[in-house]
This record gives sequence, structure tokens and C-alpha cells, in this order.
Amino acid sequence: PREAALVAGKVRLLKVWWCDKRRANKMSDDEEQRGPINVTFRDLTPENEPALRHLNSVIFPIRYSDKFYVECSAAGRVTQMAYVGGELVGGIACRLELNADKSAARMYVMTVGVLAPYRS
Repeated sequence: PREAALVAGKVRLLKVWWCDKRRANKMSDDEEQRGPINVTFRDLTPENEPALRHLNSVIFPIRYSDKFYVECSAAGRVTQMAYVGGELVGGIACRLELNADKSAARMYVMTVGVLAPYRS
């Protein structure tokens, strides 16, 4: 299979096929390097929130407010951060909107961002 997922507590490991765009401009089409890499997903925590703030400042042309990050944290496990080799390379920031009687919620995806060298 092209993908395999492993769930272990709050860390999820996903093996994906990826083209090394950082080297693609130095290689011909025939030489373009492709292969599986391990992408680890982690929940947003107070310890890694500054890293998400920095990632968003690099990827997006606007500065997100503190309220944005409070909503991401309040959403729990639906906000995820993607790491390759211990380096933060992407994130999915979400918020949950409760219905009037608080019996259900809608998930709103606020941002999906990946550092340019890791996009394919």
C-alpha cells in the first residue's frame, strides 16, 4: 500500500510517497527522487504552539491573532501538526462550533499549511 498509519497515543505516524522538491531543480525528470517518508502527526500543545505560530508566519501572508490559537487549542485533537524527522513541516488548524444545545459540533478548518519543499 502507498500509505500506512500507526496510532500510538497522541502521535500518529503516516508513511507517504514524496518527491524531493528541494533536489528536483537539480535533476532531470528521469532522475526525480521519489520515495516514502515518515510523517508524524502530533496534537497541538502549549509546548508546541510557538512552533505553529512560527510555521504560520512563514507560510501565510497574515498574522493570526491570539484568539485563533485559543480556538485551535480548544478544538483538541482536530488541530494537528505534521513533522518529518523531528522538523515541523505542516499544520492543520481547526476550531469546533457547538450547536445551540451543545449536543453536537461542527468542525471548521481554518488553515492547512505545508512548507514549500514538502508540497507535492
